[in-house]
Amino acid sequence: MHPCLIPMIALVIVNMTFVTITAMYHQHQDVIRENYITLAAHFTADQLYKAHRLQVNELLGVPVIQSIIDGLDFKRTILNSSLVRDITNRLDAQFAKYCNLLTETKKYISSSSQPDWITFRDYRSMMECARITPGYLSYEEQFGTRVNMTSGCLISTKQPSKFLYYAEMNLTSVLHTNALDSAIRWQYIIGISGPHIEYPAHAIPIHKRRHWGPFLSAALPQKRRVIILVDAGTLLTDMHLAKAKSVAKILLDGAVPGDRYMVIVSNGTHNTKACKNQNFLGVTSEQIAVMTAFIEAFERGNQKAYSHTNAIQMACRLFVEEEDDGNEFQHNILFYISRGVMSELGEAASVLNALAEIVLGANIRVKINTLALSDVTGDETPLFWSYEFLKSIAEMNFTKYQQSLGEKLKAALKKTIIPGKMISIGTNEHATLTLLQMFELLSTVNHKKLLTHLSNEELFWSYPYSEYQATLVSLSTSIQKDNKLEAVVGMDLNLDIIADVIKYNDLVVMAPAKTRLRIFLCDLQGRVIIASHMRKTSPWPLHIGTLETWSGKDFWLSDHFSMEEISEGSFEIVKEEMLEKVKLKYTWMRLKNAPYVVAMAIKVDEMEPKISMLLKNSKREYLLDNLVYHRLDIQRDSSLYYCSHFGYLSTMKLGGVYLSPSCFTVSSLQRPPSPQWIANYWVYLGDPFGLIRNTGIRLSVREHVGALSGIIPHWRDKTASDSHEFVLRRYIATSRGVMITYPATVIRDNYEPDLQLWYVRANEFPGRIVVTGPFLEDNVGQVVTISTAVFEGQAGSMHNSKDQVFAVVAMDVTVGFFSKLLRSAINVCRESRRCVLFDDLGNVISRGIETSVSSKKTRSYGRSVSWNAVERFHISYLEPQLATYLITKTKFVQKKQCMQWATRSIERFFRFNISYSDALTIPCDDISSLPGMKLGSIRAEVIPVPQTNLFLALINESCDPQHPIQAFCPCSVSDRRCLLCTRFDVAECECPCQCPLNCNTQCSLSSSNASLYPKTSFVPNVECSGLEECPVIATIIPFGARPLQKTVLSECINIKCENYKTVDDCLGVLGCQWCAFDSDGQTLLLNPSCVFADQCFGGTKGRRIRGFLESESQLAPQWSVSAPVGPVAAGIMSVFLIMVMAVYCYRSQVNRLVEANSLTDSYGAPLCGRNFEDDDFQLDHDISGSVKEKAVTLIQLTSFERMSNPLAAVRPQYRVSPRTESSDQGYSTMTDRMQGDESECATSNVNISRDTEKTILDTDGCSITVTTEADIHQVPRNLLISS
Repeated sequence: MHPCLIPMIALVIVNMTFVTITAMYHQHQDVIRENYITLAAHFTADQLYKAHRLQVNELLGVPVIQSIIDGLDFKRTILNSSLVRDITNRLDAQFAKYCNLLTETKKYISSSSQPDWITFRDYRSMMECARITPGYLSYEEQFGTRVNMTSGCLISTKQPSKFLYYAEMNLTSVLHTNALDSAIRWQYIIGISGPHIEYPAHAIPIHKRRHWGPFLSAALPQKRRVIILVDAGTLLTDMHLAKAKSVAKILLDGAVPGDRYMVIVSNGTHNTKACKNQNFLGVTSEQIAVMTAFIEAFERGNQKAYSHTNAIQMACRLFVEEEDDGNEFQHNILFYISRGVMSELGEAASVLNALAEIVLGANIRVKINTLALSDVTGDETPLFWSYEFLKSIAEMNFTKYQQSLGEKLKAALKKTIIPGKMISIGTNEHATLTLLQMFELLSTVNHKKLLTHLSNEELFWSYPYSEYQATLVSLSTSIQKDNKLEAVVGMDLNLDIIADVIKYNDLVVMAPAKTRLRIFLCDLQGRVIIASHMRKTSPWPLHIGTLETWSGKDFWLSDHFSMEEISEGSFEIVKEEMLEKVKLKYTWMRLKNAPYVVAMAIKVDEMEPKISMLLKNSKREYLLDNLVYHRLDIQRDSSLYYCSHFGYLSTMKLGGVYLSPSCFTVSSLQRPPSPQWIANYWVYLGDPFGLIRNTGIRLSVREHVGALSGIIPHWRDKTASDSHEFVLRRYIATSRGVMITYPATVIRDNYEPDLQLWYVRANEFPGRIVVTGPFLEDNVGQVVTISTAVFEGQAGSMHNSKDQVFAVVAMDVTVGFFSKLLRSAINVCRESRRCVLFDDLGNVISRGIETSVSSKKTRSYGRSVSWNAVERFHISYLEPQLATYLITKTKFVQKKQCMQWATRSIERFFRFNISYSDALTIPCDDISSLPGMKLGSIRAEVIPVPQTNLFLALINESCDPQHPIQAFCPCSVSDRRCLLCTRFDVAECECPCQCPLNCNTQCSLSSSNASLYPKTSFVPNVECSGLEECPVIATIIPFGARPLQKTVLSECINIKCENYKTVDDCLGVLGCQWCAFDSDGQTLLLNPSCVFADQCFGGTKGRRIRGFLESESQLAPQWSVSAPVGPVAAGIMSVFLIMVMAVYCYRSQVNRLVEANSLTDSYGAPLCGRNFEDDDFQLDHDISGSVKEKAVTLIQLTSFERMSNPLAAVRPQYRVSPRTESSDQGYSTMTDRMQGDESECATSNVNISRDTEKTILDTDGCSITVTTEADIHQVPRNLLISS
């Protein structure tokens, strides 16, 4: 008899009717259960929820916190277009200030200039930027690196310099005064024929091209079409190839806003463009990256078949086609990189003749610059004939070939020729182009004369770029004397500081998620520079329509941003989200002092959206007696009792106040913390009347601190009771960024609570108890976070999930806390069932406790996979058979994809339906799924736990199926790359993973030409359309500051594990672990006991939390101590040869068995198409009806894992130190329970290339090798374990 039904049968006997039972249980639900088999599971889940809710309310004090918030005063503010106008006006004022500063600096330089020609001798007070020693510099937060504020530095051109003014101290003082504004990062002055000054002084590599773009924008404001044509057909050596690529990338650095570029490679037989569908590309960072990747990928071509004429003709035709389209006037410039080797001496005449006919026939003017690659290292002079040939092409010198041209051609050429330049470049690594050479190459007029359309007051804005984790934009202008261009002066502005009002406006921060409020700062083309919901700006500016997933027909709406006749407007867009239509209204306004637009998106509703804001209450005193600022390491109060709370500096007397970066103005964040500033903060926070001057803390922060402070006495009382054994820490945070913790603990300064998983998930499911984790904690082990939302104040009324969330309260407990809960609340979990608890994303919270060796091997923590594996807690890895079955139930679980813009990747994940109203029963055998199934044949039952994000699986371990469920769930053990990114199948079991994201669908190599470039980075990536955006969640960082290494402080909580004699007593106790296995992880101990977790991590004797990752790497040196090299090497080779022979024989036998048994996937299709006539890997198969019935009746594949190097491995969920990148590229498919034959089709290998940053997907039969440019070590934001 089913054990769960025993108490129910008694109840049925008493009430004599089954209907009575369902009425009693479902009186608060609308669903009536018709399947009596699942009724026991429902009672079990309800019992678990009640026990869980009782403990959460008791330990966290949720009712107490809600009553405190209900006693506060709130005001409701309407969201409308006035918010856009307010933000626009504030940004306009900011940009006007910096424009005036630059203009004043320019006037000072012009007025203090000297008429003398000078050399570098007059600049001895300034060091060269490339030669600055580290001791000369000190770190400044404003600049994100080490600088010297007392001086500037020079970028040498290695040429005699003449400049307009002397570098006197007064100039440095002017630049220093400007730099007092925290939004100004770099300032620079670049002369047309003089030195290049950077302020403040900082180390710049000698070959770094600093501020080329801003200089060329201001010095050459004309719009240009530029083609970089590379002659790959005459390159002899790899040195020639490397130099050609280097020169081409330098030429790309000369691209400025308004230019359009194209790269063409001619290899003798084909002329290939970087983008097959476009003649020219814009010069945004993404399009520059496309062309750069194309340059890095090309190889040397066929020297015999190369034709200069064909290559140059093809390039000129692109100019002709653009001119024919009737676009606005642009200057045409062609760069030709070549060795200049001709197949015959008469080729020069044919090239010039063809060039002349094209230019005259289409009536276009093209300036041709040739860059000659020399053949001798260190010699910058090419061959004589090559030199003359390339020089004639550049200067369009037809004098030597007059006899080849007609009279009409000669006369017309005199009017249309724009002489270019020929520059010879040596093959040594130091041979390169300078900024002044680039200026001359791009100039189409005499720069000594003032351009008639160039205003002396005009300012030029660069495209935004990222540097030291900040988004910068360069503002530049030209300095002119006597109608001559002499220099360019500019400054780089930190947009993160200027646009601070977009991200941290009170209305933006406090707006509920249901309003869909978002503020954007866009350029006039609609590309998003700053977005309110993205704390870190993407280095790849996306169009607002792409970021907001507009349909293609709506993209034209952003064209209004650049229309001069209108400066503001609004429009509405309807799009489908989660199978329902959502209408969004966009209100926009253009800035007057910068080429940007502020746009606001908000959901259109019947009622105008309102936000509840906490009022300042002058009658209430903000008592901070129960609180202390979290930086206990800086401020030392003798009245406080300091102690070590599991390795962290803490005090149990008070709660801690932590203010995240969003609580401070950006300028105050650049100020290092000190006891004096902490005292200033504390005085301001405790002032209820607003009489104390603000010291950089944002408005409303003080009210939030006062509102949360009342919970500390309740938490302190709970810690005094027995609950201190189970709760590691308690904390509460608001969307404003204020967080209160107990006990008070030093927290990392860059911790953002409102972006953490425990906060985001509780905000997503208001009213539910949300569980996130597990993660690793020093001296404690596996920790899980329990959180729930607290609503805005409504005195005397009930709250529901539609109310606005004011704060999220949470606590950290051990995994054993849930094991204890399961064993105490549900009898079958202690007796006849193995209970698995997992969340709605598939992360396993608890799998019970192993105290004996099961007859069937199960995968357990720490014994079959390295702890650095990202998905080590996912159900697809730990319970693959269960996951394989569940994924076939689309109403219960869905496999989804979303776009993660921060990492430019597609995230794949599972979302279990927490609203599912029934329980799933999994049959023990496929045969028993027929009608008439008996209770004893149930393999498992899975049911949502009410009012939580948890699911409970009751697994019958006594089930011994004749036809077990096949489980093939590939899971990464060291990186984030999916096994197959070329397809997405909702019915395939796999762990959460990611694939590269490619939004630039217009640019791709044609299949015919792509084969010529084996290193190309263009692969069939997932497109952007039709995918939702992943929620923005912070990268995992440690909750607390660095643990105490050596301390004389006593422990805050004195727990003696040896006092707990039974497994039930030991479970859940902080820092304790029931030690059941010997050091091998398999042998049961004769006398299991409760010991410190750091002595028996994972239940294995001798295993330490911190030392586990290093344990494997420490084994190798032990074998090699004092070992003679010869015998050891011979032994190793012998063993290796034996293993090779054994594997060969084994695989031959496996292949025979595989073919005999016809291994198939979950749809019945063969895992590897061995009998296909072609060699391509067959992935897609038709699904027939008969095949569907076999979805869960197949045998399980074996597990074969490649373990990564622990020392160099990523620790994505380990709260000891920040994340590091893994150097191992192992990929593992993770299945268990059967040590079956290994299928050749299932093997895979993933290689990560950080040097080339390329994405290569090679398929050879069933073997797959992947190299990716995505940040695959980045844990997906929507699936991160809470930190």
